[in-house]
Amino acid sequence: MGLLDRLLGRLTPETLAQELIGLLRASGENRPMQYVPRENKIVIGTSKDSSVIGIGNLYAEYCAAPRAYRADVLLRFARAQIQGGKKLPPFDEIKGMILPRIRERSYYESIKLKIGMNFPHQIIADDFAVGLAIDLPDAIRESDESQLKDWNLSLDDALALARKNLWERSNEDFRQIQPGVYASPWKDNHDCSRVYLHDLIWQLKVKGAHVAMIPNRDTLLVTGADDEAGLSKIAQMTEDAMDQPRFMSAFALKLNDRKWEPFQPPADHPSHDAFAMLAIKTRILEYENQGAALKEKFKKEGNDIFVSKYSGLARKDGTVYSMSVWTKGVTAVLPKTDWIYFYDPDLGREQSEVADASWERVMSVAGNLMKPLGLYPERFKISEFPSPTQIQQLGKNSEPKY
Repeated sequence: MGLLDRLLGRLTPETLAQELIGLLRASGENRPMQYVPRENKIVIGTSKDSSVIGIGNLYAEYCAAPRAYRADVLLRFARAQIQGGKKLPPFDEIKGMILPRIRERSYYESIKLKIGMNFPHQIIADDFAVGLAIDLPDAIRESDESQLKDWNLSLDDALALARKNLWERSNEDFRQIQPGVYASPWKDNHDCSRVYLHDLIWQLKVKGAHVAMIPNRDTLLVTGADDEAGLSKIAQMTEDAMDQPRFMSAFALKLNDRKWEPFQPPADHPSHDAFAMLAIKTRILEYENQGAALKEKFKKEGNDIFVSKYSGLARKDGTVYSMSVWTKGVTAVLPKTDWIYFYDPDLGREQSEVADASWERVMSVAGNLMKPLGLYPERFKISEFPSPTQIQQLGKNSEPKY
């Protein structure tokens, strides 16, 4: 690291990793530790008994923090890693620290795909999930199935306890950003999880049903489904949060009685395109993370399977849609998108695009060639290209029309 970087309090990802390794070593971690630059991670231990610490979020949070607080960001992260390796205190000592933890559903699916570990959780509004966290003094620990067994609690009972604990920590009023638009005030790493407190959300006066967005763990935004200005505001605030560290999701939720449902403004709504673009950007991130894990999995298994990309495009009128490509002669796992383009590379570059159609149309014509893998977000394995008759039925369009 150069002199200017030191004077400005900056670290590169590699030097930040080395600083973290030093803190872990000083805490008593004696296993081998190595920074892997290509994957931006620290590997602790041997191949038979190893753990991994990703540096990406830490580095982004470090860079975003004011210079005077950057050392605190690193120290807090190190304490969390140290605490994560310790045995939990008895249940009676920590039962008041058990809280609900709302995360993007893809987070839990990613853990299961990468390491085969399943943290107990319940799905909320298709794209989110609630699990359990233990809010210790120096770290937040995720609760796994073994802890539920140790506590002799079902997931439902543990979540009821967690909800009660979080309610008791939620005495402050929401901040009003503008009439009918509210933001959570706590900034305690559990703001997003308060979407689980329906009674708390109901108290907010909005136009129509309550709509919420939780772009990161310290942000819960609420407005009304019938408030055009309010929807525009929370969409913009969520868009801004996408550039900040530890972004979670830009999917929107609508409260129906005590149940959250996915929300998207109707096609003729002024904020429809903004919400659609946010959803596509979120899904791109989810598919990118999932795709990286699948590539590693297929490589280890020796499977020559192409992981297809999920992309977003704009129509001529400025509205947006998601798309993917189905290529002849390639075994692939295809993401679920609004539109699919079909390519036959044997026909040459100028003639290779032979068809394109909506997802619904493709499923009706060539769904027999698509095998769902049971993932989230879902992918479909394709080993064959549609027949000439199916290609003709799908047709070729200048751009999506729906």
